[in-house]
Amino acid sequence: FVFFEDDIVQTLQQVLGMSESAAKNWFNGTETVETSIAQLVSEIKDYVDTKPSDFRLLFMVDEVGQYVGGDTSLLINLQSLVEKIGSECEGKVWVVCTGQEAIDEIIKARENEFSRIQARFKTRLSLSSASADEVIQKRILEKTDEARTELKQLYAQNDSVLRNLFTFHDSVQDIKGYGDAEEFANDFPFVPYQFILMQKVFAEIRKHGNSGKHLSGGERSMLSGFQEAAQKIKDKDEYALAPFYLFYDTVHTFLDGSIRRVIERCKRAAEAADDRGIEAQDVDVLKLLYLVRYIDDTKASVENIVVLMADDIRMDKVIVREQVRASLERLLKENYIGRTGDVYHFLTDEEQDIQRDIYRNTTVDTSAITERIGHMIFGDIYTTKKFRYGKYDFPFDQMIDSMAVGSLTGGMCLHILTVATVSDEGQDRLRLRTESIGKALVVLQGTAYYESLERAMKIRKYVKQRNVPQLPRTVQEIIRGHQEEAGKLEESAQNQLEQAIVSARVYIDGESVEIKAASAKNKLDQALEYLVSRVYSELHLIEKYAETDADIEAILTGSAPSIPGTEPNRDAAAKVEEYLEMQNDRNLPTSMADIQSRYQAAPYGWREIDIAAVVAQLMHDQKVTVKYGGTTLQPTEAKLPDKLRKRTEIGRVSVSKRQAVPIQKIREVREFMRDYFDVMDVPQDEDGLIAYIVQQFTAEQKHYKELLDRYADHKYPDQLLVSSAIDKIKEVLSQQRDNSALIDRVLKEQDALYELKDKLVKVEGFFKNQVALFDKALNYEAALRVDADYIAKSEQADSALKEIRKITALPLSGGSFQYARIPELNGLIAKVDEAHSAMLASKREYILEIVRQCMEEIHTL
Repeated sequence: FVFFEDDIVQTLQQVLGMSESAAKNWFNGTETVETSIAQLVSEIKDYVDTKPSDFRLLFMVDEVGQYVGGDTSLLINLQSLVEKIGSECEGKVWVVCTGQEAIDEIIKARENEFSRIQARFKTRLSLSSASADEVIQKRILEKTDEARTELKQLYAQNDSVLRNLFTFHDSVQDIKGYGDAEEFANDFPFVPYQFILMQKVFAEIRKHGNSGKHLSGGERSMLSGFQEAAQKIKDKDEYALAPFYLFYDTVHTFLDGSIRRVIERCKRAAEAADDRGIEAQDVDVLKLLYLVRYIDDTKASVENIVVLMADDIRMDKVIVREQVRASLERLLKENYIGRTGDVYHFLTDEEQDIQRDIYRNTTVDTSAITERIGHMIFGDIYTTKKFRYGKYDFPFDQMIDSMAVGSLTGGMCLHILTVATVSDEGQDRLRLRTESIGKALVVLQGTAYYESLERAMKIRKYVKQRNVPQLPRTVQEIIRGHQEEAGKLEESAQNQLEQAIVSARVYIDGESVEIKAASAKNKLDQALEYLVSRVYSELHLIEKYAETDADIEAILTGSAPSIPGTEPNRDAAAKVEEYLEMQNDRNLPTSMADIQSRYQAAPYGWREIDIAAVVAQLMHDQKVTVKYGGTTLQPTEAKLPDKLRKRTEIGRVSVSKRQAVPIQKIREVREFMRDYFDVMDVPQDEDGLIAYIVQQFTAEQKHYKELLDRYADHKYPDQLLVSSAIDKIKEVLSQQRDNSALIDRVLKEQDALYELKDKLVKVEGFFKNQVALFDKALNYEAALRVDADYIAKSEQADSALKEIRKITALPLSGGSFQYARIPELNGLIAKVDEAHSAMLASKREYILEIVRQCMEEIHTL
């Protein structure tokens, strides 16, 4: 047998109940016997041979890994021993070796040498902690029949109490309390979750907090831990339970000094006569937090700590929760523990130093925290930039405390107030109501979001100030842990902010408004919806929405069907008309830009296309006058919707209350137009009449200009008369910018227009029927000028030619052209032509005789 002191001492303590000092004294008094392998095998063989043939000897080598270590010669000894026993004892001796599960990590030998040893042990048993609870139940927790019966009865009486007591939050499902009375009787005074957690605690301590990895995986330590914990509460009654922190004393000796010092310092502070801010219960809470420091199966929240601290079935969780919360606050204040969200964690010496630097020596401005909260709310939680309300998109200013997020437009405002601004809402309610006029004021509830974000920002700032790569590795790991914590804190802060918004008090336009919502976005949406209904109180006046310019054109032209008196948006039109009347009374000019600006703002909030549609309705109803660059626009004007909507145009468009033209004048002008243009169907309404006047006179002006164009390069009669008519019509149309002025000008010039029209009748007839003959006579007279001397010889032809010249000659200034004589030109041309032809014939005969004589001479020669 090969034994080591730790094994002997633990065995004597657990089996025989010896104290640690007595067991060590016993071990020190034993004799160490050294012998050769051959002599040992010989003695074993002699012993076996004295026994019956079916006798088997169990030869055990305990902790073979520690025996061999890194000494290859000891590995050879073990190999030789096994081989000799196998060959000498003929299978009557069974050799059993025990060792750590990771024995290949402990034995530092060459791989092929160790594999040869392993080959000698064909049967291998892997012993794990999976059933450690059964071993503990049988070796430590076995009860008498009477005790089991009593415990089962106790469970039956307190079933619901126990189920409520051992309810964990955010834990894996196998971390739980008692399943039934049988389990309660087997495990009492321990709880099923403790067997699972303790296995993981010992495994994690081996990785993070012990003095070496040669220790076992926790099986014997678990036995020791449960035995010691049971002994500590042996004097209590059947309601007693073993709180989880009792297991700390079992692992205490395995821990590094940096961990033990923290617990011991806290214990000394609790035992000190003077008040150092620590109480006895705080030490137990600190021990508990260390045990679960590396365990992810259950989070160290207040609720779970209360469950882990349970020491009696009759425990009042409400009272214990307050005690635990107070302990945690004291430990936090004294820097023994840290907190991430609602989860607490144990701090080593180095971690305490770094945490002290972060949370006590690193400062973050309140304004920076407020700004970060603003970006978190308006950048991550509520990203809406324009609030959708029916057909409308309302932009709104975003504010956090006294700080603007983005630019301010002066419209609606969603104003968030944090704990940095409002500490006692009860005292500030009157102020908050006053401040909420014209805005939605959201007062966040609670402080958790602020504290989480402040802690995260302190960590970020601390890391920026340190040259982390140059620090020791252990410090770097701690800082990396804090950086991860900062990320969790920021995530937690966002969740807490959302909850703070959900539970926030809301003040809107001077009132405290109760808004219930399931999410932060929904709550802010409801707040803005209520704000819109209060700020834009006249929004409902728009009953029918315009979608495109085509809808505006339909209103202007009257093609949009409606019953008189029931036109859509008539109340909105009345508001605009009322505003224009007020502007007119003050003699103030009003542009379309003014109207758009006024009715897009509170309390109206109308869309620019709807405002344009309302003005279009007023134009159609002839209640307003719209001018562009001083020119009155008619409903039929091309691109009129652009002039009512486009930003580049509305500044040049003026809108005023129409001054109606008297009915008598309209009647007189209609009579004139019917007579002057010889028509019957003349519009009766003002806009229609104005459009008709402009249309008719424009067409007549165009016609006269076409006549005037025919005078070019010609000497036709009454050119000045045609020019005068054009000028007169131009003078009338010059007033078309203003309806009243145009009506007045037509009435004023009607006599002159009649006179010109009468005079132009002959001109019209001339160009229609006589101009061809007139042109023929002029051309004929011009062609005969070379023969004027010959024609003068004929008195009849000369007299006719002079008459042609007289008829086609334009009169001097003040004279009038004799259009009636133009028909005479045909007869006169015939007379001249007859005489001229006779002269030509006589002359032709004379020339031909000369030609004949010349030809005769040529022939003779």
